[in-house]
Amino acid sequence: MSDSALFQRIKKEETAVQQEVEATRHRLAQLEERLAELAITRRTITGLIDAKETGAAEPPRESPEPASASVKESPGSNASGGEQAKPRKSTKPGSASPRKPRGAQNQKLVILVASSDRPMRAKEIAIAVGKVNPSRSQVEAIRRALHKLASNGFLRALESGEFIGPAGAA
Repeated sequence: MSDSALFQRIKKEETAVQQEVEATRHRLAQLEERLAELAITRRTITGLIDAKETGAAEPPRESPEPASASVKESPGSNASGGEQAKPRKSTKPGSASPRKPRGAQNQKLVILVASSDRPMRAKEIAIAVGKVNPSRSQVEAIRRALHKLASNGFLRALESGEFIGPAGAA
């Protein structure tokens, strides 16, 4: 077999593998979207059940921002940069009001960790969100985001360095 024929076979194999990787990424994106839809459905049903049990006229509505007593904004700091931010109402720890983190990446992280059947490490999470061979800085960026989500009550950080869903999550 000549060198040229060998390189052509390798190129053909590389192309086939690249196409398979792209198809797998597309399927992964579809599955992540479905997982997010299921999480929303779960929150909606939980809200309806809680509203029915408490006798409330309407189920709690999802807030676009997480309402947490531990999240504080400095006066005059908001996304638009112009007006002063209004203080948020804090929710009680046992409140049935569903919250979701800001940003698509943070939402993916919460869904991934909360839906896992075991605690996960930052590197595992980085790989699960699409970092094929994550560098140390990529893992640390994911770890920082996870710690921030944990401090805001969306996740729990274990002493072992692993992360799990929030307390009381199904």
